[in-house]
Amino acid sequence: MKKLHVFQHVPFETAGIISQWAEERGYAIATTQFFDGQLPDTGGADWLVIMGGPMGVYDEAQYPWLMEEKKAIKQAI
Repeated sequence: MKKLHVFQHVPFETAGIISQWAEERGYAIATTQFFDGQLPDTGGADWLVIMGGPMGVYDEAQYPWLMEEKKAIKQAI
């Protein structure tokens, strides 16, 4: 099965139309919601969608999960 994984940083910014596109093409969709304390497990996803948010890539002191997110992105690539 084809898999798409979404990294969501804030509750108000969802994958929206990307999810619709993926579902229409038979993708299973998983989401990591960092704002709820979840940590990523991409599980061999075919696509990785990284949503935006108020944080910057170097804001690890305020958002410690950024370190785990960067590891997951590097592993997926």
